[in-house]
Amino acid sequence: MSQQDIIRAWKNAEFRSSLSEAERAMMPAHPGGTLELADSELDRGYGRSSGLRIKSTIKAGPTVPTH
Repeated sequence: MSQQDIIRAWKNAEFRSSLSEAERAMMPAHPGGTLELADSELDRGYGRSSGLRIKSTIKAGPTVPTH
């Protein structure tokens, strides 16, 4: 896999999901790392007074506009 394909896969979830399992297994970790929060950590920050659950995804790197 080329370096350009690796970067594209880091930035583009649709492209990443089109890769085979073997290709995804060969992908190096994103240099920005990952962030996972437990439900208890989310509750502390926002609470759940409305009963609505929000799932957030934080992406590192510049955003590319989609048209």
